[in-house]
Amino acid sequence: MSFGSQTVTFTTLTGTGVYDADGIEVTTPTPVAVAGCRHRPLKVEETPVWLTNLATQVWKTTAPPEAAAVAAKSTGRLTVDGVTYEIIGGAQPFEDFADPFKVTILSKIDRP
Repeated sequence: MSFGSQTVTFTTLTGTGVYDADGIEVTTPTPVAVAGCRHRPLKVEETPVWLTNLATQVWKTTAPPEAAAVAAKSTGRLTVDGVTYEIIGGAQPFEDFADPFKVTILSKIDRP
């Protein structure tokens, strides 16, 4: 089933057990492309100029229930048309007769 004409690349970040000089674990990205998705803006918020002047855009992605989309977590990323978004909240599957028929994922991007 297709929900749109966009291809979304879901990237899972897997810890390697190795830490850098700042104590942050080094991760290995694993990208998987999922076709038949719809990626659209949901809302925009702007921080005042006197603080940071940063706009946060929240986007909603509807995808077929492929393994990469269902497994999306808030630690992962997704890429659409060359733009990378941070996943927030993880995947929300929707079921029909006990089988998932779609998955929605919320993501965000911060822009100055």
